[in-house]
Amino acid sequence: VMEFLIGSSARFFADEGARMLSLSGAPLTHDYPPDAGMIADITERLADMLEPVYGFRSLHRFKEKFHPRYESLYLLYRDEADLARIGLALTRAFLPDASLRQLAGSSRELLRSGRS
Repeated sequence: VMEFLIGSSARFFADEGARMLSLSGAPLTHDYPPDAGMIADITERLADMLEPVYGFRSLHRFKEKFHPRYESLYLLYRDEADLARIGLALTRAFLPDASLRQLAGSSRELLRSGRS
């Protein structure tokens, strides 16, 4: 059903003159090279921890059916001090119902898994 709806919408938009359709991004599904380092490790652990709640990887697999053209997405920020607020805003965007306690527990688990 979803494939039909997306395909029908894409055809409709094309008939209306649209030249591009975005299925948006699937955060935390980047394939890093083996030597990518700490950011890749943290991203992988975060993706593993959040997959049951959000389904980033399953969303990515679903979108693969449409043979997308991948474009890099970038986040620009003014200062490293802004990253904590940015992280919280992104978390709220993807997990709006998560409590502060749940988020804090997940953060502790993520940090703990990084030490082992």
